[in-house]
Amino acid sequence: MDFSKLFSLEGKVALVTGAAYGIGFAIAEAYAKAGAKIAFNCRSQQHMDQALADYKAKGIDAKGYICDVTDEEQVKNMVADIEKELGVIDILVNNAGIIKRIPMTEMSVDDFKQVIDIESLNTVFASIVNVVLSSVIAIFSITFITFFFLRDEGLFYAMITAMFPERYHENITRALDSVTLLLARYFTGILSESLLLMVAVSLTMMAFGMKAADAAFIGLVMGVMNVVPYAGPLIGGVVSVFVGIVTPIGGMTVGHTAVVIIGSLLILKGLDDFVLQPTLYSSRVKAHPLEIFLVILIAGSLAGILGMLLAIPSYTVLRVFAKEFFSQFSLVRKLTEKI
Repeated sequence: MDFSKLFSLEGKVALVTGAAYGIGFAIAEAYAKAGAKIAFNCRSQQHMDQALADYKAKGIDAKGYICDVTDEEQVKNMVADIEKELGVIDILVNNAGIIKRIPMTEMSVDDFKQVIDIESLNTVFASIVNVVLSSVIAIFSITFITFFFLRDEGLFYAMITAMFPERYHENITRALDSVTLLLARYFTGILSESLLLMVAVSLTMMAFGMKAADAAFIGLVMGVMNVVPYAGPLIGGVVSVFVGIVTPIGGMTVGHTAVVIIGSLLILKGLDDFVLQPTLYSSRVKAHPLEIFLVILIAGSLAGILGMLLAIPSYTVLRVFAKEFFSQFSLVRKLTEKI
């Protein structure tokens, strides 16, 4: 059996950027051997002439195009030319990159901008900061409102019961009592969990030699973002790794620092997920863990991070009121039997 036919790219058009030499050239050569028509780009005619000669020496009929991939207009023109001369591009290998083989301290501002797109980096960082700040504001708002509702429960009860006929006041009062108890347990638990995680992360990072300020910042980020189920820790982890890249642990490389941070967070989050959270998200609001997961998933898809923040409190309120007013339905009785 000819196994080469299983991987045949006969008739396919492959664009390999930056394939005048090096890794890009090797990739293009492999695709050509599999039968693909090769297109590549260079930024100068000198490199183009040398590359075409190298391809010809290998017996490859490659098409070269002068194009700077950092220029959107040039890229559009190159793609149009390729599609006109070779056909629709089936395979794209984004191999082109920029590297300055000099110490970073000797780079000019223009050199640095070529290697790292500062505007894109700023956009990503700004997005992360925006998510963190939005989460903090949401957490503060929820905590602030909940605190005054719990503190001045007489006013809150009066506001709610006033919206219903008098014959339902007893049901409403029972429901509010239950909601108050469950939400107080939930918020106390989640704040305790976040505090424990913050301390654990901070101490772990310092144990590996990270500066106290950086360790405390990573701990704070993870503690705050942990309030957002599932997505929060992921976002917090990305921010933490970014901090580690910017300020590596003393005596460690950037890569080693990133591995230490990722490994530590995975272990700590594993303990949190399998030890603390089952108690918090299930026992404290008296719901099955699968219920909680589905509610958070649905709320997140409908309203994003804010929806995930409000999912469990909202679901708790709905279950309590459903028990008081719709207990004749078997589904309601099943979902609220532990309340």
